[in-house]
This record gives sequence, C-alpha cells and structure tokens, in this order.
Amino acid sequence: MIHTVYIDDSTLNGRRMLEEMRKNNEGIEFEENNISAVAEPAVEYVKSDKKIITDSSVEYMTSDEFWKEADKRISKICKDHGVL
Repeated sequence: MIHTVYIDDSTLNGRRMLEEMRKNNEGIEFEENNISAVAEPAVEYVKSDKKIITDSSVEYMTSDEFWKEADKRISKICKDHGVL
C-alpha cells in the first residue's frame, strides 16, 4: 500500500520527520527532488535579555591548571588513606 503524506518542512517537526526519512529511506520515495531544507535546515535565533553569567568576578582555570590541581588533590587523598 502506498500512502501520500504532506509534510510542512517550515516547521521543526516537519524537518525532523524529513531528516529521519532521509536517514532511513528504504521504501520511501520523494516525489520532489528538492529536499534541500532537510540537508540545510533554517536556523532561528532567539534573543534573550537574560545573562548566562551574572557574576563578573568568576575566575576560570586553564586545562593545565585544572589537571595540576586534580593531581595535587588525588595525591593528597591517596596519601591520607595510605594508598601511596
């Protein structure tokens, strides 16, 4: 049995369905060859007034600093528990 389905590719659900059908396309035939909306979906950006980080005094570690600190803490824990 063949079913004709109309999918609105301007909606998020429509794009998701088309993407899924394109990945698993066994037994699926597209009448129109224009499925570029599936390959490159439109991206919508939403502007928010909320700040992600509100405290500007937050200090970050580099990855090298993180691993040095982690090694120090692991060594201390191991020594405290008699592992090293």
